[in-house]
Amino acid sequence: VELPFGGSGKSGHGREKGFEALYGFTKLKTVAAYHGWEIIMKLQGKTAIVTGGASGFGAGIAAKFVAEGARVLIADINGAAAKSMANEIGGRTVSHAANMALGDDVKALTKAAIDAFGHIDILVNNAGVTHLPAAMEDISEEDFDRVLAVNTKSVFWSAKYIIPHMKSRQTGAVLNV
Repeated sequence: VELPFGGSGKSGHGREKGFEALYGFTKLKTVAAYHGWEIIMKLQGKTAIVTGGASGFGAGIAAKFVAEGARVLIADINGAAAKSMANEIGGRTVSHAANMALGDDVKALTKAAIDAFGHIDILVNNAGVTHLPAAMEDISEEDFDRVLAVNTKSVFWSAKYIIPHMKSRQTGAVLNV
């Protein structure tokens, strides 16, 4: 993020997880208030679920959405990591443990988001897994099934439970990463 007063907005804490935008925005907000500048946040008033949001791309997406004004639910199979990331990002985030390959977990996630925010505007299907690097003939059927369940069936479950809510509101966006 290039800030109007120079610098990259990096926090200097040494963790490179895509938070430059969040910390840059925080600094920009402080400087903007001092100078009386108006900050336009592209996702102000929007709500989002980011699956696989406890680390990697998901954490960066969640941080950027919050920086742009959204309220975000971080969903991850590792509930403790999701909670930790929500605390790290701050104010507009909540967390929920969910295995996106399981319909009951996605149904509970949908309810948790609606309970927390009142509605869902954006779904980012980011959760994903892969098998360990190996020759295809050495990959077990169990490993292959797990990859399909998380990377493909999760999209089915989220469509089954979240899309009807979006349709009832006649608005919503789904991003499949």
